[in-house]
Amino acid sequence: AKKFGKRIIIVSDTMISDPHARFFDIIPGQLKSIIINPKMTISYDGLSYPAIRSIKKCINIEKNERWEDQVLSILSECSLQFECEFIIASHLPHAKIRKVMNGIVSDHQDRHWIGDSEANSLFEKAESTEADIERLTNIEHTTDSISESNFSLSFSKLMMQSTNLNGQV
Repeated sequence: AKKFGKRIIIVSDTMISDPHARFFDIIPGQLKSIIINPKMTISYDGLSYPAIRSIKKCINIEKNERWEDQVLSILSECSLQFECEFIIASHLPHAKIRKVMNGIVSDHQDRHWIGDSEANSLFEKAESTEADIERLTNIEHTTDSISESNFSLSFSKLMMQSTNLNGQV
């Protein structure tokens, strides 16, 4: 997830895999970024069922002044108990991104990554140039839209070019 002014872009794959399974069994197509309302999106990495169960709890919390703190508490507990990681992108009241890992809630950052750290390194190396974006889209862009396009395009390139992320594909 990366913040661009008042906007936040979240990129995510959809593969669910278990590196400890006795046989190769990948379940594609599971949403790992879930919009829980117009002000908040939660993404996860790790055990799918506990993560989704915790996110569903967050959806049902009464929206009051402590709502965001309650969401962070639920996700923090899940991350500690089930080794899940979360990114929370919210606009409460301003655009911010937080990461929850090992029971700890990070401070706001302009960019956060969860999951395979090797993939993050590859993603950073795959950063597209302004020329790549202009060439691929053939459209003139503002500086903000170039940065956003760069971020999205880099992730797409990573998914298309890296056939062996985390030894699973």
